[in-house]
Order: sequence, then C-alpha cells, then structure tokens
Amino acid sequence: MKLDKVTTKKRRLRKKLFLGEFQQLGMRVHCQLNCRDLDSVEQLLNDLIDMMHEHKLLICVDAGTNELNALIWPGTRYSSISDSDKRLVLNWLEQRPEVNELNDLGTLDVHHDHF
Repeated sequence: MKLDKVTTKKRRLRKKLFLGEFQQLGMRVHCQLNCRDLDSVEQLLNDLIDMMHEHKLLICVDAGTNELNALIWPGTRYSSISDSDKRLVLNWLEQRPEVNELNDLGTLDVHHDHF
C-alpha cells in the first residue's frame, strides 16, 4: 500500500494508518553524555522515564556511557508533541550534569519515519 497518496484514502483507513489528520509527530533528541559507568546511565534513564511518565509522554531510547538517542511522543492517541512538551524535555536534559551536548533533531512521523 502506498502511503504517499493520503488524500485519496478514506477517513477510516487514514485513521488506521495514522495518516493525514491522524498523523502523530514526535521529537528526536541526541545527547553527548559524560557518564562514568553503566550505573550512572541507568540512573539517568530511570529519572528520564519517571519524568516522561509524569507528563504522559512515551520514549524510545538508545543509550550508552557516551551518548543518548531518543524519540519522544505523547501518550495520547492521534496527538503530536507540543512545543511546551519539547521545551520541558530539552530543559530537563539541559539541567542534568550527565549531559554535555544536547541536539534537538526536530520532529518526525512516529509511525512512518525511520528513527
């Protein structure tokens, strides 16, 4: 099925495939870390997950002692990440001592783009 012709698909199919008005956008973040060991990475991730849960956000993360890559999107169906959620996440990461460099890689379609 080709996803490029969104306008020709019926509303029911667009909803099922998260297309058009049902598209979900998330934010990508890349951080350079200065963690000493995996225990400090685990503590950072636990704190990050707690913050995400508190604000009803979902996260897919890949992390090591030197870097962290994350995709963050709202936990509510058919909604995209808001500017206030972006600021919240970026400010939280900037305040962490483990984060050396923080890059906001922009938004992407959670269901159809590659992370």
